[in-house]
Amino acid sequence: SGRALIGSPNGSTSQLLQIKGDTGAANNGGTILLQNGVADSSAGNGTGLGGIAFGGATGNQYCRIEGFADGSGGTNDYPGRIVFSTTADAASSPTERMRISSGGIVTLPNQPAFHVSGGTALTANTNNIIISSNVDFNTGNHYSTSNGRFTAPVAGKYFFSFWGLLYPAPNAVYNIFYTKNGNQYADLVQGGADSSNHTSRSGTIIMSMSAGDYAELRINPSSSGASAYGSQWNMCGHLIG
Repeated sequence: SGRALIGSPNGSTSQLLQIKGDTGAANNGGTILLQNGVADSSAGNGTGLGGIAFGGATGNQYCRIEGFADGSGGTNDYPGRIVFSTTADAASSPTERMRISSGGIVTLPNQPAFHVSGGTALTANTNNIIISSNVDFNTGNHYSTSNGRFTAPVAGKYFFSFWGLLYPAPNAVYNIFYTKNGNQYADLVQGGADSSNHTSRSGTIIMSMSAGDYAELRINPSSSGASAYGSQWNMCGHLIG
């Protein structure tokens, strides 16, 4: 039948490979150990240990899970990391998407995230969109410096935050709020000048978004207008999951 049954498992299912227990006892969990041919004392950071690839009938790889040494190995010293890779649409080989280090730290190099700075003049009695032009990082380019929108690439929960200095007119009142697809999302923050026509404001929000939804930070100043001070204004956001 071409099937391999190890440890007398239930052979009634369709898997080509089944493992039950180990040499210690039949009721132990089944284990697959992939090894390289390098002595532990010779293993260095990045030494390949083994991997599992997933592909089609031609052998091309759609995704892959690999183990590597995450430092120098030795007696009772086996630091390792796991790397998860997938092949992008219209690509021909897998690219790393997630890594778990020997210390248990998970990194996601393609996780949508951005941090931008710089403010803008605000037109009176208008729901102004704050557009920041200085980009510190913009993973995936989902934040637009042309219209101030962050567009969600996938469905999920997203975290957004802003903080900075505003210059409202004396006795002015302004409203700050996030929008989703052009509509106010959650409650607004209202404020005015604290002293000498200056005020600092900050806020955070978690937004549930579908792929293609967009978020904007808007400020509506009173009839005298205001300014989000360019060198003291910051915004950021990222996908939580």
